[in-house]
Amino acid sequence: MEVKQQYQWHYRHWRLLYTLAAFLLVVLAIGVYLLVYMTGGIKFVYSHSMYVPILLSGFLFGMTGGVLFGLFAGFVLGPFMPINVVTGEMQETVNWLYRTGFFVLVGFLSGMASSMTRSYVERLKMAASQDLATQLPNRNALLEHIARADRGGSPESLVLADIYIENERELNTSFGGAVVDQVIRQFPARVAKALQRELPVFRINSAEMGVLIDVAGQDREELLDALVDVFRAPFPVYDFSIHIDVRI
Repeated sequence: MEVKQQYQWHYRHWRLLYTLAAFLLVVLAIGVYLLVYMTGGIKFVYSHSMYVPILLSGFLFGMTGGVLFGLFAGFVLGPFMPINVVTGEMQETVNWLYRTGFFVLVGFLSGMASSMTRSYVERLKMAASQDLATQLPNRNALLEHIARADRGGSPESLVLADIYIENERELNTSFGGAVVDQVIRQFPARVAKALQRELPVFRINSAEMGVLIDVAGQDREELLDALVDVFRAPFPVYDFSIHIDVRI
């Protein structure tokens, strides 16, 4: 299974995986409790094994999960765990509360690091599938959209309309790229007006856009002609209007 397929499988089954992970973390915490108890009590070094599930909980469930599991771990090794099993001497309250505080801190820091990493990955993912100048989905997003449609048994009536701005170079020379981007930002509204429905418009390159249209029960040529007609009207940009030449 490829990495991308693994990611998609994990995304589809995330509830089950997270439930299983939470159960395993609880089991691991109980296992640490038994380890500490069977090796003589909390005064020995084995209690540090609890940091493993705490770090994992923060990594998997973020700051909230790390903090909650830190509290749980502190309670597991807290009032019911003796200092010395042989003598039966119990911990003072301040001792296990202090340890719980450290468990919570470690869980919080682990969760914060995980959340920051996930946020960064999401930004990278968005940047990889979005045209930064116009905020429209880009070529990568189009390919992913087509792949999803193919996996879902996309009907043969699905058509990719390729919208090409023939005078894009002249517009760039005369008005600059920012003005062209302003024009392209208005494409989704024009497409929705022509097709009477909202569809994503993908920016394939600087002068080329794509729209996936399900033409089932409709005349394909009429839809494409409607797209051509709607782009003949000028585009308002700042205090003037821009005319573009479109080929579909």
